[in-house]
Amino acid sequence: LPSISGMVLSSFGNLEPFTTGVSVETNETPRTGLIPVPDDYVGVGDRVDIFIGDQSNTFIDEFYVLTANELLGSPVTGVQVTGSNTPYFGFSQLDATITKKIEVSGIVGGTGVVLYHPNIDYTVGDVVTLEVSGQSSSLYTACNNVDLTIVDGNTIGMELAVTTTDNSWYVGLLQAGDTVNLNKQEAGEIFIPSNSITVSTEGQYAFDIQGTPTTLYKDYIFRIVTCENSQHPVYTQTSMEPKLYKKDYNMYVSKPISIVNSSVSIDGSRSNGNWRIRFNLEGGLRPVRNHSPRVMLRYGSNTLGTFCGFTRTVVYGPPLDDPYQDNRLYDEYDAVNDQLIVELKQAEGFDWSGQSTVEIVVQDETGESTLNVTLP
Repeated sequence: LPSISGMVLSSFGNLEPFTTGVSVETNETPRTGLIPVPDDYVGVGDRVDIFIGDQSNTFIDEFYVLTANELLGSPVTGVQVTGSNTPYFGFSQLDATITKKIEVSGIVGGTGVVLYHPNIDYTVGDVVTLEVSGQSSSLYTACNNVDLTIVDGNTIGMELAVTTTDNSWYVGLLQAGDTVNLNKQEAGEIFIPSNSITVSTEGQYAFDIQGTPTTLYKDYIFRIVTCENSQHPVYTQTSMEPKLYKKDYNMYVSKPISIVNSSVSIDGSRSNGNWRIRFNLEGGLRPVRNHSPRVMLRYGSNTLGTFCGFTRTVVYGPPLDDPYQDNRLYDEYDAVNDQLIVELKQAEGFDWSGQSTVEIVVQDETGESTLNVTLP
């Protein structure tokens, strides 16, 4: 049986791929693909992979170091990709995906590594795992008994170091120019007792996970690894699939749902039949954007709460990472603050003249939050 370990990791969020549509300037020679992006999503010098294509055609799948000429506006609102591979006129429904990259700049002091990064958020002192897999290099530091710590850095680079003088952890496995994946190792004691491991068939094991992570309200990665013997697979579904020495699972740490009191806005008039209440929710079941809490009002004799007398402004559609769920109730999502925005409106034909106050009730699996408001 392999020795199995577990660890809690968090990703550097602004490296998440950004996917949108692409438009093509057909009168340009050469043609120019225009990719709209959020304000300042990328900057000059960012290393990115850009993919443009549809289900049957790949037009661009290349690595770019972005220049000022390729970026639209200030703040940046788009990227121009020019070249012979830019999509031909006549194709529609093309996706464009921009993925930021962290890249090895060099090795320092025989024990550390310097990385280029696209202005990611980090803290000096963070312990991280570093992974690279390519034609010339393959490395996963947690399987080399290496604890890499961020010891210095700025908005475009960082230095990682180990406490040992032994450089065998990277020799032949890591070199300048490699693109790497970086994850923060979260503090806490997560372990798998060796006496809890049983095997059902090759590559499939059962085991207990024990311990308490010191984690905040966030989305995490729980990684199972067999670093002690990378030839022993963690999981394989069939004999045709590769036998992996690590497997990642989504791990969501939730906190009780609550109404953000400072976000509440009320306008309109009961007498005119058009009052409106807007408020933000924090906490709740994660990931926040994929869930819709129960919202009711308590007023008059409705002491348990009711859905009568008001409507809730919602968006129908699948969450971004689950296209198989549709026709569900989704509130507006505030991606900056990772909160839901709920809007309630007075229902037409309902007499609110006798009610001056209501109590908003919000519930999900994490708990209940209430707030008394005075109607306009």
